Amino acid sequence: AETVLSEGNGEFFNTLLDSQDKAKADAEEFLANLYALIRAGKLDLATDQVYDRMHDLLSSPKNIDACCEIFRQAKVDRLNSSIMRSLLLLTNRDKKCIWPRRSFFEKAFESITATQGSDIATRLLGRLR
Repeated sequence: AETVLSEGNGEFFNTLLDSQDKAKADAEEFLANLYALIRAGKLDLATDQVYDRMHDLLSSPKNIDACCEIFRQAKVDRLNSSIMRSLLLLTNRDKKCIWPRRSFFEKAFESITATQGSDIATRLLGRLR
């Protein structure tokens, strides 16, 4: 079937691209703030930020792309194990919809295994795969 784009369809695609750009920019800003809090040793505040952000995003199915973008951009080497676990725990129910989460999980598991051992990595993340 051939699709003919009308001006109305063009506006839809522009809106879609704008929403993807916004999700990328929002994820970059969220993660930059999170990394800064971790560097400053403000882990309680960083954890609160994760819980607040994920709760807000997961309250509407149309925000799944924003969750995907956070997982796609997140650098496990800049996160500590409790923040990685929080991100995975909060999104466990919706993991099938958040496609980059699986890759993030593998990187997080590998990182925790390297720094704390496989027993601790399994205990922290094992049920969150």
